[in-house]
Amino acid sequence: MQAQVWGSVGEQQTLAPAIVQLEEQLIKLGTLHSFETAAFTADSGFHSEKNLEFMTKTGLDTYIADTQFRSLNPLFKISETYHTEKRNGDLSVVKAGQGYLLQMIFTLTNDV
Repeated sequence: MQAQVWGSVGEQQTLAPAIVQLEEQLIKLGTLHSFETAAFTADSGFHSEKNLEFMTKTGLDTYIADTQFRSLNPLFKISETYHTEKRNGDLSVVKAGQGYLLQMIFTLTNDV
């Protein structure tokens, strides 16, 4: 676990320093090889070419949502809530019970 407080508006520039600090903490704890088995997830606020390049060098299994993930997901194309909120200019509000991806749309493979 790693946490920091940043006095900046954007998230993108905070990713690399936070990961570096996390790795330093893991070294102090004697768990340096944790990156080899850990998975890292982040929302689209962290998506940038610079961050993607940085994360490929960390050894972490990394998943960062891209900034166009809603337009690529077929469920958002038929979502009344998404389109209503988009028209109203407020995508920060998701009504309870809506906006979730159903488990059945995901496929698990053994490909690595």
